[in-house]
Amino acid sequence: MDAENINELFDKYSSMTDEELQAVLNNHGDDRLEVLRAKVARSVLEQRRREAAPAPVVTSMVVRQEGDRRVVITDVRIPFWSMVNLLVTVSVASIPACFIFWLMWMIFFSIYEGCTYGH
Repeated sequence: MDAENINELFDKYSSMTDEELQAVLNNHGDDRLEVLRAKVARSVLEQRRREAAPAPVVTSMVVRQEGDRRVVITDVRIPFWSMVNLLVTVSVASIPACFIFWLMWMIFFSIYEGCTYGH
């Protein structure tokens, strides 16, 4: 079976319901073609599950005054491991930033000390 036939099979299976795809998965034989059909059905189901996975949701309330546009965020729903990943990434990214601020601070106070206490 070539790539065109697999794409046609994927398109055909994309129009099937989840129950029909599950039946294809459960009733496949040992024939090479049947195994390939089961793999395509599994990939269609996995794609549907990925698309249906909950994305981070931000619920917000907009407070408007004349000529002013402000947004007040009242709730953020994000999966736990996505939040852990975000916080670890931010904490690792802050290490070089802290070093740069420390270096700037030391340079500033070296110049300040040289100007005020230097002879």
